[in-house]
Amino acid sequence: MFKVLFKFFFAVTLMANCFSAFCQERDDDDVFTDHESRVKIGWQTGLNISRISSDNYNSENGWETKPRYGFNGGLLVDIRFSYFTLQPGVLFSTKGAIYSYNENRYFGDMESVFRTALNYIEVPVHALYTISVGRGAFFIGGGPYFAYGIYGKEGTVKINGEDVKYDPLNKNNIFKETEYLKEDVYRDLFDGDEKLYDRFDFGIGLQGGYEFPGGFFIKVGYSLGLKNISNPAPGIKQSTEHNRCFDFSIGYKIKF
Repeated sequence: MFKVLFKFFFAVTLMANCFSAFCQERDDDDVFTDHESRVKIGWQTGLNISRISSDNYNSENGWETKPRYGFNGGLLVDIRFSYFTLQPGVLFSTKGAIYSYNENRYFGDMESVFRTALNYIEVPVHALYTISVGRGAFFIGGGPYFAYGIYGKEGTVKINGEDVKYDPLNKNNIFKETEYLKEDVYRDLFDGDEKLYDRFDFGIGLQGGYEFPGGFFIKVGYSLGLKNISNPAPGIKQSTEHNRCFDFSIGYKIKF
């Protein structure tokens, strides 16, 4: 956890220093021309790099976990009070992880790679501290987020290093001697009596970045899921699983 926070704050600080130097030569109005309350609306979009922290799918049990690359996008509102800003938002955010398994517990001698894709509508509510840097503004802060899973799926993406077409019903009979994957286990992971994940998630988010004169901004963020989202099917060992996600985003705000 300490390493994650260190990388986060290092990236934010480096970004602010670079952008402040760039903005020194601009003739645009400063981001902050007064200290009165001000409301802005805007949008953001960017890259998500996510994984699922699990006490079951880990190296001790023969699994290797890799990040899933996805995206985020949505609307933000800035409510500014001097150097303090309250920023709620509504975002579409993709999360999940990629798992590889190369022991014979399920797949005989095959090495398999699975992708778990979880898609959420996410509502972050962040409190930000903003300070003028150059002719723009550096911001940093965080707060809670609440998320609702709208769709989730799993799929095999590689068998022994070869790409495999998504085959939810095993129609190609790749797993000829594997009963584990002959059932339709690729349904919506949030739905049904045997759902694998709870729809609701919540946690803490951190973000920091730089807003240019004119409203364009760039930021880096990290979200730490606090809720155990695992809901294993009957007969499968209960595990503890939490969402983890870095995001690198850009956006634009206008005064309302």
